[in-house]
Amino acid sequence: MELPRIDAVSEPYPNRWTHHVLVSDRNEIEGFSAEEHTSNRYWGTGDKEQDPWEWREIIARSGEVAYGKFFHKKAGFISKEWFPYFANYQRDGYDFDARWEDGLASMRCKKIMDEFENREELWGYDLVTSAYKETPESSRERIYRHVREHYPNATEKQIKIWMK
Repeated sequence: MELPRIDAVSEPYPNRWTHHVLVSDRNEIEGFSAEEHTSNRYWGTGDKEQDPWEWREIIARSGEVAYGKFFHKKAGFISKEWFPYFANYQRDGYDFDARWEDGLASMRCKKIMDEFENREELWGYDLVTSAYKETPESSRERIYRHVREHYPNATEKQIKIWMK
């Protein structure tokens, strides 16, 4: 399936394909959310085949993505491939536990880091921390370039807001 909204495709089992798309509310970047690509009539119906809100649970259970509020306080998915870069960027070069204990991290950051820990249990420490060899700024730039590549009409300001 060749669609610009599909960021990653994998075949976890023979002839069983997984397509990674974002499911979230509308945001600053046009075309980024599932809401813009699905019919209003199916949202909130509880129909697992048609309701994008139901898809988030199905996709998250795959173990191939993390679901959380990673995009400017909006929920969405991060693929296994990109998760280490988001973890590195979010940690901002610090050991999170020390930041939390010193009162330097918000509750929102704590919730995000808790999700990272959940992924660490599922995916392993080596995968989750694999981007720690680069600076958080380098991870931020990598994420920025990836978004810019997939959403060329997004402005720099829109992407920076989305990445907060």
